Amino acid sequence: MKVLYVSSMRDFFSGAKKQLKWEIESSQDLKIDWNIVVIHDGKIEDSMHEVNPPKIFRNLLFRNLYTWIYIIKNQKNYDIVINRHITFDIFVILFGWFVKNRFSVHHGKEVEGLRVVRKNWKGKVASLVEKITGFISLKQVRGAICVTNDIAEYQNKRAGVKTFLYPNGINTEIVSLLNDCRIDSEVNIAFVCSIFSEWHGLDLLLDNIKQNEDFIKNNNIKFHLIGNILKKDLISIANINNINNIVTYGHLTEDDYNKVLEKCDIGLDSLALFREGLKEGSALKVREYLAYGLPVYSGFQDSAIPPKFEYYKVGEVDVKEMYTFAVNLKKISREKIRISSIDFISKTGLLNKLYTDINNYKQLIKR
Repeated sequence: MKVLYVSSMRDFFSGAKKQLKWEIESSQDLKIDWNIVVIHDGKIEDSMHEVNPPKIFRNLLFRNLYTWIYIIKNQKNYDIVINRHITFDIFVILFGWFVKNRFSVHHGKEVEGLRVVRKNWKGKVASLVEKITGFISLKQVRGAICVTNDIAEYQNKRAGVKTFLYPNGINTEIVSLLNDCRIDSEVNIAFVCSIFSEWHGLDLLLDNIKQNEDFIKNNNIKFHLIGNILKKDLISIANINNINNIVTYGHLTEDDYNKVLEKCDIGLDSLALFREGLKEGSALKVREYLAYGLPVYSGFQDSAIPPKFEYYKVGEVDVKEMYTFAVNLKKISREKIRISSIDFISKTGLLNKLYTDINNYKQLIKR
């Protein structure tokens, strides 16, 4: 089975680049014909897997048009075409019908998510358009590939589409185990985001820190925030950080990033996915934390991790709960945490399952 997987975006951001690299490596390990192409406006670093549209197509509207031209032109060379769902895409109404054996990939609940990303009239219009174009796209595809069960249920309810689960994964072989520099007299908690957007819930954490200042001071708890922080949250930090328990870093080099995480007891996952209408997560940082040997505290269940997995705890935004979780795992080795997590976070295993599921479904619908 030959597969073409096409994504289209303006900026090919670092998280997506990692996913591309890991998926290519996994497909090579599995010896499957899984050709990935990313259409974007930035600098080309991998000419085999990245494509720049002509300059006339480099805007939101016409990049989508170019993506459909690319897919239709190349589909004859493949048995299956997969595309990352393009939100509020008017061109799917015209061109989507001409792509046979197409599957779409979904990373969120698009209609609700667009209203969260932009809370003005633009978000409302985009959401309204997506309600129509997304429904039409789901009626055209053979199936919807979703990163969580929650999203799969949403897409099925939206259009009665067949769904496939494909949680995010990483190449665990290239993520090194962290040095163990945990400090007995401290509890250090990492919170990592490229940008601390609304659904990460940093504001909720800061409110809880303010409510528990004495507990934090008495138990020597420190929070390490790595990534770009919204202005309103920086103001909150300045107002409550009188005991210097919150350390902000911005973006770090890999070496500096590892030095911070080496002393941390746990890492935090998103705490407010409900703001996007989500009940489950599948964050790359969770996979990296666990591969590093760092337990994870989250506000939500992860689609790939069993509910009772001891190194991934779902709880309230509560500093005291986080502290207890961290203290209970201080003596567990980084290596044990990593080894116990591999089966749930390996990109190769997850890709192999998806490939098998689609191939079996392809054979079924041929009958």
